[in-house]
Amino acid sequence: MSGQIAFIGGGNMASAIIQGLLRQGAAGP
Repeated sequence: MSGQIAFIGGGNMASAIIQGLLRQGAAGP
């Protein structure tokens, strides 16, 4: 639920978080 609220509350913030997760995944093993 909190995740959805974050997406709805701030698109930029959620987008930045998604990009960060993608980068971590790409840099991960």
